Amino acid sequence: MRVGGDGKVNLFSYSSLTVDLVADVAGYYLAGPPAVDATFVSLQPSRLLDTRDGNVFTGPVPALGTVALQVTGRGGVPAASGVAAVVLNTTITNPGSSGFITA
Repeated sequence: MRVGGDGKVNLFSYSSLTVDLVADVAGYYLAGPPAVDATFVSLQPSRLLDTRDGNVFTGPVPALGTVALQVTGRGGVPAASGVAAVVLNTTITNPGSSGFITA
């Protein structure tokens, strides 16, 4: 998923009730000139978000809610500019109703 200029990705819950959300980073793509553009850098998976334990976001994601997740500078993703996108594994836990997450 594309990383914004602020180093964040937005995760939106399409559920009519609250959900808990887990997000693990597994790698990132470099931005830059064509010689390195879209170069993938694999990472050891690292948990960036778990709403069950208050890591980054306190409590469950509200119905139709958005979490702005800081990804640069965390879990092995560089803090400096140059990251175009990240590979995240997102998981919904404790859903109050059916729905899905978009990034």
